[in-house]
Amino acid sequence: MHPLRILCTREIQNSIKDSVHKLLSDQIPAMGMQDQYVVTQTGIRGLNGTEFTFSGIRQQDISKIKSYEGVDICWVEEAHTVTKESWEILIPTIRKPGSEIWVTFNPDLESDDAYQRFVVSPPEGAFIVEMNYRDNPWFPPELDKERRQLLIRDPDSYQNVWDGKTKNLAGDIFKREWFRFYQPEDLPEVWNGTCLSWDMTFKDGEKNDNVCGQAWGRRGPNCYLLSQTLGKMSFTDTVVAFCRQVDTFPAIGAKLVEDKANGPAVIDFLKNKIPGLIPIEPDGSKEARAHAVTPYVRAGNVFLPDPTRNPWVLLFLSEVCGFNGKPGRPDDQVDSMTQALRYLYQHGNPFTDIDNITFDTGHRSISLDWEGPM
Repeated sequence: MHPLRILCTREIQNSIKDSVHKLLSDQIPAMGMQDQYVVTQTGIRGLNGTEFTFSGIRQQDISKIKSYEGVDICWVEEAHTVTKESWEILIPTIRKPGSEIWVTFNPDLESDDAYQRFVVSPPEGAFIVEMNYRDNPWFPPELDKERRQLLIRDPDSYQNVWDGKTKNLAGDIFKREWFRFYQPEDLPEVWNGTCLSWDMTFKDGEKNDNVCGQAWGRRGPNCYLLSQTLGKMSFTDTVVAFCRQVDTFPAIGAKLVEDKANGPAVIDFLKNKIPGLIPIEPDGSKEARAHAVTPYVRAGNVFLPDPTRNPWVLLFLSEVCGFNGKPGRPDDQVDSMTQALRYLYQHGNPFTDIDNITFDTGHRSISLDWEGPM
């Protein structure tokens, strides 16, 4: 509609094959616009004067980069590979009134300059869009099969490839090899302590945190994760999910609810219907609360359902082992876990009360109450 100068660039472009030239060239006939553009071996020209040019940032000297100051749109593809030095040259160059820089990338490491510059601390006026397979209305079954297979085979890579999360520099606080796994027949018949542990959010929505509810049991020094509910939930959905978990574990008396977000409202709504609701006021940072229970995990006292039978445990491990206390990463499952473990280990000495009065949870099997991307 208007003649534009569009620069398509990336950190390194050794040849035109490394660029988005073919991608754009293929879209022209796909959109029925082949009579409006001329595609050459190195560029694309519109009959109205629009011009697409393609180049790498690192290969250009300063004088060549500065020649792009009249660009209307600069599209930086695979931006996670662009160095801090390249950004500091490119960004001030695109300064024509009304000009824009479009940045697209699959997140790699949290420390990458593009992730820090545009996601962690975006500049004023930036418009940030997180787009994954869920946003593709034409997502094919072949790719969905591949997605599910990767979830089982390598959950860390799954979070990066399919959920757009940065790769885990895992093991800052919890290491995967510290956790132990159990089969349904391994569960104790009676427990020294049990609890439900819930981490709430303010409202449902794609950009909001998940609601996470877990059921735990302790026998002597060992704690077992029995069930988990996880997902984006409205207040009504949260109440329904909470009541469903209470019904699943009728003998569990302590229901821990973090006294933040929707927590107080849930307690107020259910206090005359469900006994044992305990508001938990978090003390200290999330990282400090995680460190407080690290010794139990490291000692091999924390048991999870066998992930080969329960794929949701793989995502649980990916989140927990990727947790480092910094903002921007999911931590709802971490919060529920640390809240439960602190409660169970602080109420009675788990190393001396094994012969004390015990009770049955009323539940012999593992619940697969999972609301994730499966």
